[in-house]
Amino acid sequence: QQKKALMQQLLTGKKRLLNESGKRFEGEWEKKSIDEVAKVITGSTPSTKNSDYYGGEHLFVSPADLGVSKYINQTAKTLTDLGIEKTRLIPKGSSLFTCIGSTIGKLGLAGRELATNQQINSVLPKKSYSNEYVYYQLLLNAKKIQNSAAVQAVPIINKTNFESQLLFFPPFLQEQQKIAAVLTNADKEIELLEQQLADLQQEKKALM
Repeated sequence: QQKKALMQQLLTGKKRLLNESGKRFEGEWEKKSIDEVAKVITGSTPSTKNSDYYGGEHLFVSPADLGVSKYINQTAKTLTDLGIEKTRLIPKGSSLFTCIGSTIGKLGLAGRELATNQQINSVLPKKSYSNEYVYYQLLLNAKKIQNSAAVQAVPIINKTNFESQLLFFPPFLQEQQKIAAVLTNADKEIELLEQQLADLQQEKKALM
């Protein structure tokens, strides 16, 4: 809950951080569509009939791999060099956002170069935008984006609709980076606490 409140304040400009000279950042925030700030790539799946494509070193992300931890460094399925030639390579630092099915809105950040299936749109920020900041904007707006899905048997957000979604940006890259750093640290602290709780539970079980 605390993290949600912090995200809400930092990612909407309600709370401004300090710049290098110890003064608060100034300047108007702007709403920008995803396609203004990033390139969007929809994934694809190499033929599952060809076993030569699967079981290699390359990560192949499906929605099941998302929403567990922030960085995607392992996946249930992997691709070989042949398999990766049949799909689109996504650079490290891209945000991966599920746009088809019941798990619309699940997302992660590419921890290394990888590929995704067609249910996922990858967001590759342009030079003057921070990868991590864009990830947190998508996280904050996931519910709103999810609600814009076409109502049908299998919910779907088409690429044009996804690209037109608005995110909120401060005027300077440095402020984006500082906000992302604060939220990343908050994530690490939460992760550490969860790990400590899990360890305690294990000890309790062992004692019983």
